[in-house]
Amino acid sequence: MATNSDNEKSTFLSRDDLLNPQLSQPQKNNLVAFNQILMQLEITDPWDLAKLVDSVHYQKLPDDFKKRFQERLSQPPQPPYSWVKIDNYYDNNEKMQAKKQKEKQKQEQKEQTIFDRLGDKGQKALLGDPLPPQSQEKRRLFFEKYAELLEKKRQEIDSNPKINLFKEGIKRQERFIKQAKDSIADLEKQKIGNDNPKDIERLDEEIKKHKRDLDEHTKKRDEIQQELYKALPPTNMKEMFNEEMVKLYKEAIEEENNSIEFRKAVFMHATDNFYGPKFSPPVDLTLGGASGTGKSYATKLLIFDLSRKNLINKLDKIAEGYDPSFNPKEPYGGNDQRVKDIIAAKTKITEINPAADVDKAFEAMKSHFEQLAGKFEDDEKMQALKRECVKGNDVVAKDGGKEREMSQVRQVMLHGALSLGYPGISDLHSKSKKLKLKILVKKAALNAESEAEPFNTATPNTFSKEITPSAIKQKDGRRPVVAFVDAYADQTEISGTDRAYRKATDAPYSPENIKANKFPPVESKIYEATVKIAGIAINAFKQGFDNSLGVLKKTIEAGGVECYHLNNKLIHVREVAGKLPPENWVVCDSANRKYDLKLNEVDFERWKLAAKTNAGTPNLNKWYAQQKKEGTLEGIVVSRVQTLAALEQQMKSKETERKASAPPRRDHLRTLVTQGQNPEKIAKSESEPSSKRTRTLVSRLVERAQTLTNTDPNKNRNR
Repeated sequence: MATNSDNEKSTFLSRDDLLNPQLSQPQKNNLVAFNQILMQLEITDPWDLAKLVDSVHYQKLPDDFKKRFQERLSQPPQPPYSWVKIDNYYDNNEKMQAKKQKEKQKQEQKEQTIFDRLGDKGQKALLGDPLPPQSQEKRRLFFEKYAELLEKKRQEIDSNPKINLFKEGIKRQERFIKQAKDSIADLEKQKIGNDNPKDIERLDEEIKKHKRDLDEHTKKRDEIQQELYKALPPTNMKEMFNEEMVKLYKEAIEEENNSIEFRKAVFMHATDNFYGPKFSPPVDLTLGGASGTGKSYATKLLIFDLSRKNLINKLDKIAEGYDPSFNPKEPYGGNDQRVKDIIAAKTKITEINPAADVDKAFEAMKSHFEQLAGKFEDDEKMQALKRECVKGNDVVAKDGGKEREMSQVRQVMLHGALSLGYPGISDLHSKSKKLKLKILVKKAALNAESEAEPFNTATPNTFSKEITPSAIKQKDGRRPVVAFVDAYADQTEISGTDRAYRKATDAPYSPENIKANKFPPVESKIYEATVKIAGIAINAFKQGFDNSLGVLKKTIEAGGVECYHLNNKLIHVREVAGKLPPENWVVCDSANRKYDLKLNEVDFERWKLAAKTNAGTPNLNKWYAQQKKEGTLEGIVVSRVQTLAALEQQMKSKETERKASAPPRRDHLRTLVTQGQNPEKIAKSESEPSSKRTRTLVSRLVERAQTLTNTDPNKNRNR
């Protein structure tokens, strides 16, 4: 449970263990061997004993050593031990409890300070004037009834022979998967220190065999999970419980929406602090785009871009103070070392690529600037700028996702459905319409009375109706910024659908996850491909895209407002068996949404080019992981546009790249025929399980399940 300074991996052993004179050499050897086992199993949690004790490696250790290890776990760690997950230890340690309490109080004080900045006017805008009725009765009734009905529903599902058959099939494959993994790890261990080529060759062959078994059983498990997914499709509230529970849920949601505590919590959750010089005047950001195009993340990227420009402008002014001849638009020809230091820091800050990871980009900007500020400790302007950057900018988002995430009633309802095995609740969003605080959150920020520390605002908007540029013009002394997130329709539909429900291949969801303050892994908010306006069905993506783009164009034409185009080239790709790189990865579309990886189209094209020109290029998934680790991946590209011609050029380049990366289906089929392959056979094989044995096993399970329940397995799937 220590970190060895000679090894970056977290381990269970300290240097003191190996230097302990009371231990014999065999005992020390056991410690070293045990340490290696933990590292092989990637165990960094001392309470993850199930994974450890079940391993074949652990069973080979001497009993006295295993007993000693169990005894050590019951003792509190001492320095220099380093723990990764220590919740259990914290809960039973008075000092750590005191520390957690102190951190909690500090956070509460910080939140109270933010709330106080709203002043009387801003607080009334958020909480209501007069205050809505305050009560907890509806929520109390809901939670009591929920606990009772959830247990009944769990018993009902557990007694279903069809579902149990699939669950047992999954468990069986999981055991085979574990055995294969343990065997591979054991064989890899045998290769360590073995210099005999024949032994290495034999071990490699055995490893390949177990890897084939691992792939086979993984495919079987996934196929059985697909059948279980069909047996338990997304449910609705009435079917999951009853009509009375639906009524209780709606009443509890409305009561929660009216509570002072909830409204304050949503405002705090909607407020993010970003490192950088103060925006003066405060920014009022409007970010348009179709639903599901990544507007929330794009907001952070745009704020980084604005913060970076703000910092660079202030550094230029400091540099001018040292040398009046300094011109940021021209190469510096002077000899002032302080100006050269500022230019060097500016260069590093300018070169930061925020597209792949905006949080790391803020950290990098902070690091580069504070290294520079360390050289100017006697310069009050530089130190004042440093203090200003640390204080940062508070940005309040008018985002409906914030209230959905903070709603304890909604979270518990969704957690329960997931724990029963359902991928989500189809009508959860429509039954939660009483959550409607995002307008009040922005209104509170705009009415805040603190002139010294005003709030900045950000509004992601799908623009169901276009607004006129006059609605965006500068008002209340704010700096308006308008942006448009440009994305692909088919890829947006895939990502929007993907985040709504849990996938069939996801691991079972434990009932232990049912907590009121824990975010569920999915939104259970269905991606709407169409919307109805005046009774007419309209393509939702096209409506949001066209209206948002129209707002940006009109704003550019009107002038006087900063405008930005954000190019989101996110695509979903899947691996195709039986093909060589780069043809073994294809872009998914609405007809075939199953994907193995999502990445920026630019990165996909980079890999394809590398795979064509260099046979040693890793497969896409490994290449992507390596590039991500090195921080060289692309992401949403932010560009300021001042004319319609510039905007058109940005969108044209995106469309050109899209067409270049997706050859027509006819050309693809012609290529397959040229290679002597049957396109229809290829397409059919890609849409089915790749293993005949897997198909046979799954078919048998489905047939047995039908016999047990005498029902059509597709009946519930389409309801």
